[in-house]
Amino acid sequence: MNRLAHLLPHLSDPAQPAPVRPRYFRIDGEKPLARAPIVKWAGGKSQLLPVIDQHYPQALRDGKVTTYIEPFVGGAAVFFDVRRRFPIKKAHLFDANPEIRVLYTSIRDDIEGVIRNLAVMENSYLCQQEEGRKAYYYDVRERYNDEVATARLDPVNAIRAAQ
Repeated sequence: MNRLAHLLPHLSDPAQPAPVRPRYFRIDGEKPLARAPIVKWAGGKSQLLPVIDQHYPQALRDGKVTTYIEPFVGGAAVFFDVRRRFPIKKAHLFDANPEIRVLYTSIRDDIEGVIRNLAVMENSYLCQQEEGRKAYYYDVRERYNDEVATARLDPVNAIRAAQ
């Protein structure tokens, strides 16, 4: 397994993909999940989890809540905390940002493709000297921005997720 595999553990069983809808994706059942956010997100709640924990409803702590709904998933810190600690069977995760939806949907539905593309990017970057790395970074960023600008918003896109 490549060096990046530990960063993006399998989020779902590809044999049972959840339906993809605009602004929405779902993770069901006992599928393995990451234990922490996989992206650094502006406004992320990772550092606030001890405070947020004090406001989780008692029904969640008692195992009576089995469906989690997150209207603004972003980096998903609260979701990963809740999913790790409580018996959540279904999660409905929403975000207005199509790129964050592509990221999570691609990880859920094509984790091997995301890992493969991350490995290619890692190898292409690391084999360069400083100037080559800088040029490579700007090239990847430009290709990403061009793709976003042309509105190729496939719900599962391992290359864009890796970028």
